[in-house]
Amino acid sequence: MAEERGVRTISFPAIGTGVYGYPLEEAAAIALREVKAHLEKTDTKLRHVVFVLFGKAAYEVYARLA
Repeated sequence: MAEERGVRTISFPAIGTGVYGYPLEEAAAIALREVKAHLEKTDTKLRHVVFVLFGKAAYEVYARLA
């Protein structure tokens, strides 16, 4: 949907990893893998992606996996 609208910057929250208990490490790995794959496409309009994280632990996991 972002591509259809010509979005160049987007943010993604690490949803599901808090009260719903989805494993943070697994969620981060999936999110990073999919965003990297999308940004590698030559025809993407997206230029900047921000991950919105809650707390130092989430930041450390994303930073380590990035």
